[in-house]
Amino acid sequence: MMSRTNHRSALFLASIILALAAGCKGDHQRSNDSVLKQSIDSLVVAEHKAGRFSGAVLVADSGGVIYQKAYGLADRSTGRKVEITTPFYLASVSKQFTAAGVMLLFQDGLLQFDDLLIEHIDELPATVYDGITIRHLLGHTSGIPDYYTFANPQPGYNNSDVLNVLLNIDS
Repeated sequence: MMSRTNHRSALFLASIILALAAGCKGDHQRSNDSVLKQSIDSLVVAEHKAGRFSGAVLVADSGGVIYQKAYGLADRSTGRKVEITTPFYLASVSKQFTAAGVMLLFQDGLLQFDDLLIEHIDELPATVYDGITIRHLLGHTSGIPDYYTFANPQPGYNNSDVLNVLLNIDS
């Protein structure tokens, strides 16, 4: 479990990386990629060496991946190192990013908040999901149970596994 201090350090580190990335935008963006990579690397290495960060960092834009590297241990008891493909269980941390993505889809006219969920995910059984809207999901008022309460997720669970569980909820 990450301590409050390490959690704050990770959030601070993410904020600095975002600021660095934003500062390298513009017509000369690709020429700034090496400067950005060096800046991110020196910052993350310093945090890692100080014992305040273990994890993976990915910085990308519409042109592709700018920086990608893993640091530290995924499992201290076994000494297993973090790899770029190591899954991290972020739980509620990802909710605001998902909501921001949905807002962008709305802004682009690709969905409406009152659209039914089953209009966008054909595989969902209407007997269970009929009447649930995008707005319900954004407000956490859909009534869909937390899959942790009935799915017993295991290490290595991925998005396909979660979707499979949601497809098989009894009405």
